[in-house]
Amino acid sequence: MSANQTINKPWTLVLLIGLLAGLYAAVKLLFGGHDILAANDNIVWTLPIGSYVFFALTATGMGLLGSLPKLLGIEALKPWSRRFTFMAIVILMGAFISIGLELGSLGHMIYILLSPNPTSPIWWMGMLYSVELALLIAKFIKEGKSGTPPLLAGASGAVGIAAVMVLGAVFGTAESRPSFFGAYMPIYTLSMSLVCAWATVTLFDAIAPLSGVGDSETSGAVGRVLTATLILGASVAVARMGMDFSNTQPVFEHVGGVLPTIGLLIALVIMLPTGSKSSRAIRGTAAALTLVSVLTLTMSIIISGQIIPVGPKAEGLPMVLTYAPNIWEVLVFVFSLSFILLAYHLGDRLLKLEA
Repeated sequence: MSANQTINKPWTLVLLIGLLAGLYAAVKLLFGGHDILAANDNIVWTLPIGSYVFFALTATGMGLLGSLPKLLGIEALKPWSRRFTFMAIVILMGAFISIGLELGSLGHMIYILLSPNPTSPIWWMGMLYSVELALLIAKFIKEGKSGTPPLLAGASGAVGIAAVMVLGAVFGTAESRPSFFGAYMPIYTLSMSLVCAWATVTLFDAIAPLSGVGDSETSGAVGRVLTATLILGASVAVARMGMDFSNTQPVFEHVGGVLPTIGLLIALVIMLPTGSKSSRAIRGTAAALTLVSVLTLTMSIIISGQIIPVGPKAEGLPMVLTYAPNIWEVLVFVFSLSFILLAYHLGDRLLKLEA
């Protein structure tokens, strides 16, 4: 789409309703306290953290896609590089909404950044993602004027990779949580960032075609890249499930992520036939299934690492805990998603996003 197109009023109204519902939940959370969430002393990372991780992964992957034309000379992505950068910015801002509300206030996030603890992966995660956001904004501005300097594109890509791998390390280095599988988590987050990014691009193209994807050759290329990222994502998900099933410790009797892994495999099967790669409808269906599968798989991994109570506060609790998000956590996710979609829609209609 090009700049200055008419804003879709019904779609904007739906997203504004989502924003208002999210704002109501935010007010309840900020003034009513963290207790309204479904988190407790043992399951401390819940849906707001899961949505933060999902959006942060997608934003990093999108930022990398926006840097590839300059870094690796991939000309096919060049017309969309500024659009990818803008998408990375709004998605990362949506991620910050989720984690800001989970922390209780954005002030807490700022306090964490201004209280350096180099031994803490959480501090590095917050710092790196803040730097990445600043670099993405600078890159977007430069792309609209004279083009992105290679140094800025390289810095944005390098910081993004570091941020997404440290994000995985936040879980992988958690003590007494063996089901996170340590070094596996940075591999998971880096891989899924690319999967989520291209699935997002494919889904948006299926709904509102990107410029230049009209010819069959380019359309087929979009499908081939989606298939390649699905092979990557399904492989990582199956490897994780295999580690679960092959471990004999009691904690691994409760294997999570089976259905999301099957979802990724189904999306891959959908994309394997040659004709699927040139069909926007099929690509869009596979992309939507991919995004839902990665979100639910991420939540499954986060929760499965916490359902076995450990530590002093585990006394008197059952061997295995259960978790389900409540309405306030769902509204935090709706808030972030509505912001992302509305910001992108307005940017798509009001800004010049094509190179």
